[in-house]
Amino acid sequence: MQRIGETYFSPNKDLAAFADIRHAGDLDPLCDFSSACRAELAIARR
Repeated sequence: MQRIGETYFSPNKDLAAFADIRHAGDLDPLCDFSSACRAELAIARR
């Protein structure tokens, strides 16, 4: 929730900054969580 609030109230970014953020992996705060879920689902399907 804190990160969502910080992102919402931060200044808008231009397109070039967006590309840098995307490559840095900062755009998906749930990436680690969803990767762990996929791994557990793959184990459960075996």
